[in-house]
Amino acid sequence: MFKNAPEHVFESILKIYTHFTRKSTRAACRKTIRDFISQNRHRIVCKPKTSRILPDPIGKIFNLREIYNHLNIKYFDGNLDVHITWSHRPNKRLMGTWKDTGLEKNLIRINRLLDTKEVPPYYINYLVYHEMLHEVFKQRTINGRIQRHPKEFKKLERDFPLYQKASKWQKEYLSNSIKQISGSYICQ
Repeated sequence: MFKNAPEHVFESILKIYTHFTRKSTRAACRKTIRDFISQNRHRIVCKPKTSRILPDPIGKIFNLREIYNHLNIKYFDGNLDVHITWSHRPNKRLMGTWKDTGLEKNLIRINRLLDTKEVPPYYINYLVYHEMLHEVFKQRTINGRIQRHPKEFKKLERDFPLYQKASKWQKEYLSNSIKQISGSYICQ
């Protein structure tokens, strides 16, 4: 798409990555680039979409489908239509993700490392609820910045009955638990 882009588009790209460029100038540059992309979308060639086999949401300890269905009815009046599954591989950094693009459209993935009896059920419930909120409050771009957790999102998250307990457990135990779980996971 950028092969034959005009000079001012390339200059905008360079200005964004220059530390000496003012914030207001970078915002104008981002707008220039976004405008160019929206006018040239027809030049993007995508690979054909193929379906992807997802892991079973029923884990050794937790059934994500049951948790999702319960939370969907209780907090979202059954209005959400999202797939949920465990991650293909364990990840020491991300506990859960929500995707709304590409092959993983409307998909929540929960880290496979959390499917263990060392993780309390209230934490898994909170984590699934958090990812479900992403379906309600889809990410948006404001002033060139991606906003994933707007104020409304954070308010509903804090209002979740298990929020305080799950946050406390996450801060106090999660990093140590993940180290222990990932060590035993590798040995299995």
